[in-house]
Amino acid sequence: FSLTSLESITIPQNITEINDGTFWMCEKLESITIPQAVTEIGSNAFAYCNITKIQLPENLKKIGTSAFANTPLKSITIPQSVTELGERIFYNCLQLGSIYCKPHTPPIWLEGNPFTIHYNDPYYDDNIGIYVPRSSVDLYKESWPTVASRIKEYDF
Repeated sequence: FSLTSLESITIPQNITEINDGTFWMCEKLESITIPQAVTEIGSNAFAYCNITKIQLPENLKKIGTSAFANTPLKSITIPQSVTELGERIFYNCLQLGSIYCKPHTPPIWLEGNPFTIHYNDPYYDDNIGIYVPRSSVDLYKESWPTVASRIKEYDF
């Protein structure tokens, strides 16, 4: 589907993985419905789409590198089931204001920092809150020291 003029899509219920680059550069794609069966979103899967919001499936385990790069996302909730995060998941998502991370155990970083928004301007990185379960704040700060100042408690 990459480089197509799709505006919306409902992914079929039997799909369990959204492969690398599946919707890459679908610049008109604004609406995506992902089934609960999806456990992995590949690298650049939605990069350069026009999505401002997305609901991730509750069974999701892995989000790949730059999966949502260059999108106008405003906020996102990472489901409790997620255990692995790729690098720069939200790179250049300059409208992103908050990331809600529901897992009680911090997901591992497969590469570098998944929350780097902009390499040249730390303003963007510093002003995006990463909200985690209240009981897990210390564990997150210990596990993710490079973003510890952005981690805030939240009651899910």
